[in-house]
Amino acid sequence: MSEQPNIVTKEEVLALIKNHYGSASIIVRVTPGARREALFVRPEKTLGIKVAAPAVENRANERLIELLSKSLKIPKSAISIGKGAHTKNKEIIFSGFSSEKIAERIYAVISKHRELFKT
Repeated sequence: MSEQPNIVTKEEVLALIKNHYGSASIIVRVTPGARREALFVRPEKTLGIKVAAPAVENRANERLIELLSKSLKIPKSAISIGKGAHTKNKEIIFSGFSSEKIAERIYAVISKHRELFKT
């Protein structure tokens, strides 16, 4: 399958995120065991995250939180998995952050690196 850019706007990223009392959440599709780690917007306009760690003994979930923390410059303690801890589709909760702030940081990462793939 060829890799093609899937360019998105900041408004499209913001539409993926929900505000909850004092926090923000987003549904992501995680691909464990990837050769290259990346955050990207999938063609169906959901956030995709590729992690190198395998889906064994919670390692992919741990790496997911590490990757989000490092990429978005958010403390690991502010990031949790709300739903889907044992599935590829997960709800990620960012405690103490607004949807606008999370969208801004996600957009900055995907714009800077252009790690946008059609999967």
